[in-house]
Amino acid sequence: MVSEEPISTKLQARIQQLQPETRRVATWATPPAPLFGELCSLTAGALGVEQPVIDPAVSVEFFRAFGLTRVSLLSQPTSQHPADASALLLAGDQFLSICFEQFTRHEDHPTTLMTGVSTLVSAAQQIGIRHSAETLHETVVAAETGSLALALAGVLAGIDPSTDKYTQLQQAGSHLGIALASLQPEPNAAVSQAAANKQPQPHRTALVGSLSGTDSGDRISNRLMAAEDHLVSVSPTLASALADFFDQRSMNSSQGIVRDNP
Repeated sequence: MVSEEPISTKLQARIQQLQPETRRVATWATPPAPLFGELCSLTAGALGVEQPVIDPAVSVEFFRAFGLTRVSLLSQPTSQHPADASALLLAGDQFLSICFEQFTRHEDHPTTLMTGVSTLVSAAQQIGIRHSAETLHETVVAAETGSLALALAGVLAGIDPSTDKYTQLQQAGSHLGIALASLQPEPNAAVSQAAANKQPQPHRTALVGSLSGTDSGDRISNRLMAAEDHLVSVSPTLASALADFFDQRSMNSSQGIVRDNP
């Protein structure tokens, strides 16, 4: 069930509570459309979660902002940073704290609460581990945020992290996160928009949607097909819901809804 209050409204309200310097970094690190939060909310609903999950969705968006502060210092020129290094790191620390704050505000069931917190801790650790080991820094945050979005949705749906179903959700989320990043570039990240003017077409498979026909679009489609392979054993309903989600977001991208850096 999707909350009647838009995720973007809740996200922006929380950003406005921050101190000016941290708020400036948050504005840089959060896009106009909270696609990763929407991915979490949609997945939770498709997995049978009945209550709104707006707070966990906002948590996912702040996690993405946290990841961007961590990778930007090493992968972007200093002139592209929205603040000096210390301010950027301090803002990232606060964003991660808000991740936990938002999730715990939503959840009071002890087992779900502990599992969700553990999931957030693991995701934060993976940002550092993967960034130090990989050169494609712009994909690390997208992959880990997508993985977190589906993992938290699974936790809220009562899926045990020790099961294969949970692992499949994480792996599918990693592919979906990278696909989303191609529709909505990270700040200052050089992500191709070659599929921007592609018109919607019928699904090639449940998750491919309207993105085939260009090099960039086919790369996205490959990610979606890889995600679908993981979701087959989890929920056919989820695969169908995500197909519609990506179709709509790809149409928005083709109409020029992209990020404006402050």
